[in-house]
Amino acid sequence: MTRHAKPDVAQVITDLILEKIAAGTAPWLKPWTATSTRPLRHNGVPYSGINSAL
Repeated sequence: MTRHAKPDVAQVITDLILEKIAAGTAPWLKPWTATSTRPLRHNGVPYSGINSAL
């Protein structure tokens, strides 16, 4: 029975990030725009309760 070496997860992620940077994309930027800074209820209405962050 032969054992295979486990891939170095940190190196795999680092290589992926470097590939994205070389391709001209910034993988840490969010690709969407927020329409509201408040959390939304299940029906899409912004939450206005006492525990809201704003």
